[in-house]
Amino acid sequence: MFEIEKKTLTNNTGEQSLRYRISGTIDIESIAELKRQILEGFNASEHLVLDWDAVEDIDFTALQLMCAANLYAYEHDKTFELKNNLSSSVAATVKNLGFIRETGCSRENKARCLWVNREASGE
Repeated sequence: MFEIEKKTLTNNTGEQSLRYRISGTIDIESIAELKRQILEGFNASEHLVLDWDAVEDIDFTALQLMCAANLYAYEHDKTFELKNNLSSSVAATVKNLGFIRETGCSRENKARCLWVNREASGE
């Protein structure tokens, strides 16, 4: 079952971020709700963090939405992060669908790409 737990965090310099802990499966059935929540999060905060530690499975739509959210953040001068370790099945899906790359795509700041293999790129 897809669920989102929201929490506002404040770092040691007083900057706030909105953190969504996502659990379950992100797929075509849950993607509209996740998109709505992400847009709501960007309206409420300059810094949105998605914690995928409890995500069990994803499909192509989830990866497309993450790219779109990352690009939206870049274009609106906001910060978007995908945090914590991906489960082995999620990491395999990201790789099998061809999202892992050596450099960021041409539509965004290459340094902010979510799917750059940092070890392969020397970062």
